[in-house]
Amino acid sequence: MNRELAKLRSLDKLNYNSRMSVWMPTRAVIANTFNRHDFAFCWSYAEMAPLVTGAGYDWALTSTSKCIKELLDLTGSEGSALNSLRLDVSSESTDRTPPPITVTCKSADSLDHIPDSSVDAVVMDPPYYDNVMYAELSDFFYVWLKRTAGHVFPELFRRPLTDKDNEAVANPMRFRGKPGATALAGLEYQDRMETIFAECLRTLKPDGILTPMFTHKASGAWDALTKGLIEAGFVITASWPINTEATGSMHIKNKAAANSTVFLVCRPREKRSDDETVYWERVEPNVATAVRQRVAKFESAGIRGVDLYLACFGPALEEFSRHWPLERGTPRRRPVSNGKSRKPMVPEEEWDPYRVTPEDALDVASREVKRWRLEQLTRLKAHTDLDAPTAFFVLAWDTFKAPVFSYDEALRLARAVGTDLDKQVVKRI
Repeated sequence: MNRELAKLRSLDKLNYNSRMSVWMPTRAVIANTFNRHDFAFCWSYAEMAPLVTGAGYDWALTSTSKCIKELLDLTGSEGSALNSLRLDVSSESTDRTPPPITVTCKSADSLDHIPDSSVDAVVMDPPYYDNVMYAELSDFFYVWLKRTAGHVFPELFRRPLTDKDNEAVANPMRFRGKPGATALAGLEYQDRMETIFAECLRTLKPDGILTPMFTHKASGAWDALTKGLIEAGFVITASWPINTEATGSMHIKNKAAANSTVFLVCRPREKRSDDETVYWERVEPNVATAVRQRVAKFESAGIRGVDLYLACFGPALEEFSRHWPLERGTPRRRPVSNGKSRKPMVPEEEWDPYRVTPEDALDVASREVKRWRLEQLTRLKAHTDLDAPTAFFVLAWDTFKAPVFSYDEALRLARAVGTDLDKQVVKRI
């Protein structure tokens, strides 16, 4: 038994014993530093007693060992697998041969250790656009693990801090001082994700499956992720919303946040046999139909509020990606920023009035869900719809279930009901 290594791994539990650990009065326990995905200031603090029997280090060691044992049980590994990990977390021993498992740590856009067309499935939880700056938060753990686990795996801790320049997130700070920093950050995220997805496509077998899981309320995030997918050569063939968030979690509580994650099933896209141009105006009705066929099923399964809109993004993107590439028959108007929206505006040199983007499909999904919910709430059919400001008011309470929500979310809902957010809603309703 290498108990010292277990202690080193348990230092990850510093999340529960830092200067920013807080007391959770509802459960009478110490809460972890990252209740929210940031370094937020708190009004109360708590300190763990590390040497108390059954608490402190004992708790850290026990919970870490329990986690590792459960992972080994899931893979059917015991006995010799424990020895290979140099962690004796159980006195039991069997003669079963553990399955061949290889754990590597490499950049997802350079999987040169994996041969072409050799993988059956890629399951990915990609970075959530601008939601979390993972590398910045990881420094909290990195500086401690470098001084402990870094002696065991020195190749993983060569940098003074984590690599923030090559992280696949939409971080406007990388473009600080440049015009359109937010838009540039969004484009960089899309490009990085496209490179990652292209590498996944290279390693997948012709009948392989890529399953990314994604959740974000901003349509710009979905637009960037989906562009990366389809430009890399994938088509979305199925989607499933799954409740993954604890309703009491501090980073979603009372914030009109999503409780579910959408799992996308993607396969390599077959090339078209002809060069015929497919126009968005012909595909748009198909997208609307796909959403209408699924929205009732999602709602009957208990999907509500923001999650219902997000769940319907899946079938909309399925139909959209199936017909890619697309062009627009009639030009669209250029959106004008009023300074309130956090949504990335397209840089001047990137604007094309005939371009079709996944966001077009997301707008259709929002519109169809809006129609569906209004019929359910008001017993009115589409031809006897409420006026736009009233529809916005009803759907805002039904969707967000919170008195405060972001301007971007309100703007998307306003577009769905056909109202002017600034003139008819802000400071009026």
